[in-house]
Amino acid sequence: MKVVLGDRDVTSQFEHRHHLVAGGGLAGLQPVYYEVTLTNDELVVDYSYHEKTLSCRASLAPDDIPTNLNSSLAHMSADLNITLLCQ
Repeated sequence: MKVVLGDRDVTSQFEHRHHLVAGGGLAGLQPVYYEVTLTNDELVVDYSYHEKTLSCRASLAPDDIPTNLNSSLAHMSADLNITLLCQ
């Protein structure tokens, strides 16, 4: 996980938790995903960040994919981008 505010990497300001989740279903056919939570109760966003982007990028390295999972079926990354509008 990487979090960028404007052009500043703020990842280290967040508490990071993750775990691997296997869904229900037939053995070997269950959906598998990582549940990731980043929290920060004290992040201050002021007017200097007006119209800047808060970006969060999650990516999965090949070594992070369980060995019993076909890596060609895995989604390797996801992005979330938020434009900040401060008043």
